[in-house]
Amino acid sequence: MILILGSSRDDTLFFEASLSHPEKEMLFDRYPFVHGRLFNQEIGLVSEVYTEPEASALTLYLMHRYFVLLVFSIGTCFSYTDDLEVSKVAVSEQVAFGDVDQSPLKPVNVGQIPGYPAFFRTPKEVMGFLLPCLEARLPNQYEEATFISTNAFLTKKEELDPYLVEGKLFGLEKKVVLDCTSAGIAMSCELTHTPFVSLKVIEAHVGEKIDYLRYNDILKTYTELGKVILSALSAISSDEILQEGGDQV
Repeated sequence: MILILGSSRDDTLFFEASLSHPEKEMLFDRYPFVHGRLFNQEIGLVSEVYTEPEASALTLYLMHRYFVLLVFSIGTCFSYTDDLEVSKVAVSEQVAFGDVDQSPLKPVNVGQIPGYPAFFRTPKEVMGFLLPCLEARLPNQYEEATFISTNAFLTKKEELDPYLVEGKLFGLEKKVVLDCTSAGIAMSCELTHTPFVSLKVIEAHVGEKIDYLRYNDILKTYTELGKVILSALSAISSDEILQEGGDQV
């Protein structure tokens, strides 16, 4: 199965409409789950996932039920650094927790969970088939970025000041976005050696109000991103992904 996790139901409706023989259920009487087939692949769609714990738990649960080959995290995000434009797509080069600090107790970096890497990286093989699809449909409209995930929906840059290193968030100078789910998914994928990628449209800069005059641009990119993911799904070879996928719980 290829698993796609979104926050709102709107994040997954585009893909749901493309599935053949879709079956619907509510996971734990709480989370909408639709699965069916697309391009001869089994696809699972989960929505109403808003925090890292939910994202991590649901990912692991579905990995227990199905053999998950690849996980997509989709939706919207906010840019932390000024070099990322609103309405562009952020593609996860790497992902980290933005509300973890075990450094007073363990020899780890700020944001790092002991026993895990400081950053969870999207495999090069995934980027290898995904970036050409982005370039074909959204040329110059996407950026490889670092995703920092927090359970709190942040409205001010200052809320992340405890995680600054030499005045920079985790020491990073450029191309940083914020969301609330990617790190939870990435941690579950790290445990099971399953490839993942986050693809999210930048809705605003953190600390700034959403510019609704530009929302048509955001929605246009959002629609095109759905088509990009469909193109990527059609190009995926199970054998190629299985080389990167691994242990399931």
